[in-house]
Amino acid sequence: MTSNPFIALAVLGSLATLAACGNSNSSDNPELGAARPASDAVSRVAIVTANTETFLTGSSAPPTTTLDARFYQSDAAVGIPLPNRSLTPGCTIMTGSEATMALDPFDDVASMSTFRTVSSGEALPLISPDGASRELVQDDDSDEEIRYLSPAQPGELATGSYISVPGDDITTIPDLHLPVVESIAELRVTGDVDGRLSADSQIEWQTPKVADAMVRLTFHSQRDNTANAVHVDCAVADKGSFELPDDVRTLMTDTRFPLSSLQLTRERYSVERLGELLIMMRARAIGSL
Repeated sequence: MTSNPFIALAVLGSLATLAACGNSNSSDNPELGAARPASDAVSRVAIVTANTETFLTGSSAPPTTTLDARFYQSDAAVGIPLPNRSLTPGCTIMTGSEATMALDPFDDVASMSTFRTVSSGEALPLISPDGASRELVQDDDSDEEIRYLSPAQPGELATGSYISVPGDDITTIPDLHLPVVESIAELRVTGDVDGRLSADSQIEWQTPKVADAMVRLTFHSQRDNTANAVHVDCAVADKGSFELPDDVRTLMTDTRFPLSSLQLTRERYSVERLGELLIMMRARAIGSL
């Protein structure tokens, strides 16, 4: 594999913090599917996601956490669409081929032909405050891009954990502190019929200690074929319960939504810029039935 150094400029001014997820004024809460603002022009992008997933089907298995990191470089500086950090509550309904489209805002950079993934060393150390350490290593199974993955570990990511990015030749981004989010401890559905959602269903979950993250509730139909696929994506307040709106309830008459397709996702983003380097990090907790 040919490695390209992922180099942050050696001498820069202060770190420009663009945003960190938290409570925002209502005017700052766009609706699902709204156009996202772009960053200032950058030529390097670092993307890190920490996923903590819990399967809440009656088992006592603890949540598990995995990490994914990618680094991009371009010969020309351009603006990058930034992730929304909060959303106005509401649901969108996608049907047909739209229902299978990737909705991850972090995929935007990969789709831009001007950017290519580059190497930042064979492994990235992940350090926790308790002294435990593990590594994100290059994924040998990825033919199209260079990415770093960590094996699944039980438990949540500890507050204060950070990744050191040594680069191939030059130290680049030391102490890349990761955002954290509370895992989904409970998820249940009332009013279900034969293992699927109904018009009378209500979704309930355990409220977090601090409700300051963005929460999404998603579920999809039994996909006999793509043309009939239906995907529902709702931005919800993190208050422990959600009643389906009327336009979603009417779908239940002709469409089956199995409980196994239901996911509750709690997300917190951190977005920073260092010169022409954009750093986008996300902590994501997923609860599945």
